Amino acid sequence: MTLAMTKMTEQPLFTGETAEAYHVKRLGELSNSGIKRLMRSPAHYKAWIEETEAVDTPALIFGRAFHCALLEPERFAAAYTVEPDFGDCRFKENKGRRDAWRAENAGKESLSVEDGERIQSMLEAIREHPWARLAIRDGQSEVTLRWTDEQTGVECKARADYYVPGKAPFVLDVKTCEDASPKAFAKSIATYGYHVQHAHYCEGFRVRGNPLSNYLLLAVEHHAPFAVALYHIDAAAETRGYELRQRAAEDLEKCMQAGDWPAYSNDITSLSLPAWALY
Repeated sequence: MTLAMTKMTEQPLFTGETAEAYHVKRLGELSNSGIKRLMRSPAHYKAWIEETEAVDTPALIFGRAFHCALLEPERFAAAYTVEPDFGDCRFKENKGRRDAWRAENAGKESLSVEDGERIQSMLEAIREHPWARLAIRDGQSEVTLRWTDEQTGVECKARADYYVPGKAPFVLDVKTCEDASPKAFAKSIATYGYHVQHAHYCEGFRVRGNPLSNYLLLAVEHHAPFAVALYHIDAAAETRGYELRQRAAEDLEKCMQAGDWPAYSNDITSLSLPAWALY
């Protein structure tokens, strides 16, 4: 029995760990975020692992809130609140009302009125989309998988937005974006490596014994008209995603064995301009 097969029998198919536990970073562990760093260089991966504190951007905070509202509405109601507009808080009365409201809602993450309205508009747009609204049904949100890569022995993890089991199981990966049109979102897939994420997650479900029938990308624009589109990548993109994902696993295994985390080449390298700059 191989090491990978042994771990498959020892570990549960899905773990119910918290987001905080899942996001603890360990050197030598392969996640989608780690793959992105490895594709730049092993040195960038190691530096990311050793970061003491992650920086939250407004876009990340908003994206988390929207994911929660869409996929975990009960938790959203308990964990988030929309802060009213109290007016000019230089005035004592307004400041007092604001401070009292914040004390009453301590422990909740507050959203601005504008962000709260945007989230509700995005949810409504999904409910009006004939296929998107059907995709969010009888599923499990924030599903964590852990497994061992069969070719390299590298420990892997993934956390799927939404998993729908059954005869034709699939994952729904929710992406907020500026432009959900086919042309623009195809560029987003290439830029942000969604095809590599597709490969990593599909591999995890396969190794755990639950191969997916589909991996769907739900693209939702975060400004009016809050357009919605549902995509899956084609065979060529899927093949390329698997190639890049496996290359990252092999690079990680080599670096762990050698104890060496190189960045870019130490040689003087010749560069060419991109085609668009030449023509």
